[in-house]
Amino acid sequence: MRWALAVAVACGCYSPHPQPGSPCIPDQPSCPSGLLCVSEPSGYFCETHLIIDALPPDALIDAPIDAFVPDAQTVFTYTATVAECIDPVMPNPATCRSIKGNDQLVADGSDATTTHPWNAYVRFDLDQAFAGHTLETVHFQLTVTSDNLAPSGTSGSIWQVAMFDKPSLSTTVPANVGSAAIAPAQANVTNLQVVTFSIPTTLVTAGSSLYLGIITTSQDGVNYWNLDGANPPRLVVTIK
Repeated sequence: MRWALAVAVACGCYSPHPQPGSPCIPDQPSCPSGLLCVSEPSGYFCETHLIIDALPPDALIDAPIDAFVPDAQTVFTYTATVAECIDPVMPNPATCRSIKGNDQLVADGSDATTTHPWNAYVRFDLDQAFAGHTLETVHFQLTVTSDNLAPSGTSGSIWQVAMFDKPSLSTTVPANVGSAAIAPAQANVTNLQVVTFSIPTTLVTAGSSLYLGIITTSQDGVNYWNLDGANPPRLVVTIK
């Protein structure tokens, strides 16, 4: 049986911007936003996802991104392409960054500075890697930051939202799709905790984009890492 574990060692947005499949240097991050520097048999290359193919059960101990799906044959992990927070009263990602920090993705029912909410929005642009396969699970992972105000009594709930890109978040608040959250809020999140939400597989299609909102009415806001943080938002897709 063949098996291989591709390990991401760096990601970020730098210049120049190599395309998927371009060589990269693990200790000098050189892949653009949304790509990971992945170890492969012939070297390190910028890729859109990690692949764990026919991973033996005893290897799962060393594969934390796969720990919650031990029977999965293949796992694809995507880094978000947009991850920003905005004040829905006066949307502008730059405002959230200037008040909350350049690497913070915040969901809060009432900010202490503005008295307005912060909504967080995350976009994933998926490739064709799992096209033609039946999805087993989809998980959305966020990591709470090390900021002393980051922990919260609630993680915020996850909503599917209308299409957006980073420029549109400066003028428009993405509308919620449907009448209920697609993943409920979790309680008591702590510094550096990886918070995992189960996403309906019917919302995910190869070669398309997934648009998510993190929303809370609690005044006890939560801070996650954005794309400039140590552990940006990720989507983990497993196939049968």
